[in-house]
Amino acid sequence: MEKGGGMTAFTYVIDARDRLVRVDEAWIRFARENWDPDFTDSSVIGRRLWDFIREETTRHIYQMIVARIRSGDKKEYRIPFRCDSPDRKREMEMVITGGASGEIVFTSLLMNEQKRELTAPHETDPRGDGGSIRMCSWCKKIYDDETDDWITLEEAVRRMRLFHEGILPSVTHGICDACRSTLLKTL
Repeated sequence: MEKGGGMTAFTYVIDARDRLVRVDEAWIRFARENWDPDFTDSSVIGRRLWDFIREETTRHIYQMIVARIRSGDKKEYRIPFRCDSPDRKREMEMVITGGASGEIVFTSLLMNEQKRELTAPHETDPRGDGGSIRMCSWCKKIYDDETDDWITLEEAVRRMRLFHEGILPSVTHGICDACRSTLLKTL
């Protein structure tokens, strides 16, 4: 799906009970190309959005945004974020707006996309113990326990030797201090 100026957009909609009720063809195609080649919308339609946001702080921020839009306090939120695939770095912007009867529309706009070497720890081996890393849901920085700092994914691959053992760590998502501060200012 193309939005003004040829920009690629991916859209999904939740109803007043926070259940996914619609995903567009571009969103389905994106999911198939990046996560699951057999993906169908029936695997997400009817499920609550919160089932897909495991990290508590991130879920809470999204719930605050949804509540503010529904209450009329704010008409739109624009949130920059990264959505990488194993071979691409993507800068995106999510536009969150209200719809009819309490619906909320989430449209992700692809702002910039760059090819890169395979570096993103998206796939893990559940049989191996590659440990675990915490990744910011918005900017994709990785938390480095040793330095108590958030670093770029590319730096984390080098510094933390993520691929050294041949077993990728499991990834948990959270929000880094900078992104949390930026998002809270918009609320």
